Amino acid sequence: MWQSALAAHLSFRKGVGEVSGTTRRLSRELSRLRASHFGIAGGANGLFVAYLDYGEAQLRWIDSELAAATELAAEASEVEDPDMQLALLRLAGPRLEAAMMGSMLLAVWF
Repeated sequence: MWQSALAAHLSFRKGVGEVSGTTRRLSRELSRLRASHFGIAGGANGLFVAYLDYGEAQLRWIDSELAAATELAAEASEVEDPDMQLALLRLAGPRLEAAMMGSMLLAVWF
C-alpha cells in the first residue's frame, strides 16, 4: 500500500510541476502582451485589452486551484496512513485537473 501511495504522490507532483511550468510561461506571455505597443492584433493597440484582462483573471484562478491542490498534496505527505494519503490525493485530483484543463485552454488561446 505504501508503494501505491508513493507512486500516486510522485505522479501528482509531476502533474503539479507541468501545470506550474505552463502557468509561468502564460504569465510571461500575458506580461509581454500587456507591455506591447502593438497589442494582440498587431496594429490595433488597445483593441484586445479586455481579453488580456480575462486571461489574467483566468491565470489567477488557475494559480489558486494549483495552490489548493499543492496544499492538499503536502498534507498527504505528512499523513502516516497510506489510505489517508490516497484519500487526500483524491481530493486534490479534481483541483489539479481543473488547473491543468484551464492552463491548456489558456495556452491554446495564446
